[in-house]
Amino acid sequence: MYTDKTIQLNAIISECQEMQSQLLSVKTKLDGAIALEIDVDPSQYDAITTMIAQVTALIEQTVVLLANEGVDQYIGMACRTEFYVKRGGKYWHYYANITEPWQIESEPFDQTVTPSKAHFHQWVKASLK
Repeated sequence: MYTDKTIQLNAIISECQEMQSQLLSVKTKLDGAIALEIDVDPSQYDAITTMIAQVTALIEQTVVLLANEGVDQYIGMACRTEFYVKRGGKYWHYYANITEPWQIESEPFDQTVTPSKAHFHQWVKASLK
């Protein structure tokens, strides 16, 4: 089921999500500097915004490639268990890769919510409470 290709696609998504998070952090700091009326080079701001859009597009394209492989997106580990994103129609959810008669999975999220490591970690924390 998991080929070298699907493993590589999941790795690309993971790396891009980390890069996206770092770029969004830089943009937030630039926004703060602008709010404090600190002189920010508009070309730097535009470059960060462009990079965020490009990384986001790459994530979306890679998710499509992964879906075409018929494999769900690996999202992370929690409680020594691998979790994946299962997409279907207008909704998606997290689920655990376990071989028990019971299943661990989230409620469905609509497409306005984007699965990410940060969102996954928030869901895990909320679920453990």
